[in-house]
Amino acid sequence: MLIGFFLAALFFLYLSQLSSIVWQNNLKVAATYSLQVDGAKAAQAKDWARVQYAFQTSENIQSNIEPREWVISLPIYAWSTVGLVQYADHAFWLSDMSIVAYSLEQQGKTEEANNIYKMLLQKYPSKDRVYFDAVAQQSLSALSTGKTASDLK
Repeated sequence: MLIGFFLAALFFLYLSQLSSIVWQNNLKVAATYSLQVDGAKAAQAKDWARVQYAFQTSENIQSNIEPREWVISLPIYAWSTVGLVQYADHAFWLSDMSIVAYSLEQQGKTEEANNIYKMLLQKYPSKDRVYFDAVAQQSLSALSTGKTASDLK
């Protein structure tokens, strides 16, 4: 009886830990989206320092998202359906870094912008600077129409 209770408690604690990881990741994703929308609105106001801050902070938060890694192989869709992805999603890294470089360039910080463009070119050698600027402008345009929870109140 005592062993059964102990095993049930361990199982409950394990499930609680998994739920906590998912909950924390969802909060981080919501925070990054909110920052990105605020950054896009700052771009409309030509406040490039605020844009840079928003997207650098967003990227820092996203890089700290640590999804649970699983040894049981299921299709990625199955994990995303239950909220537990197997690997980190870096889909927005290109967009965020392009926006940071673009905002640095708009502030006149060309050396810092060039460093980010060099990093992007190393990661994507078939692209050029014009491409990254287009990604930044398109992302800012798309995000500027986004609504956050505070906008809905």
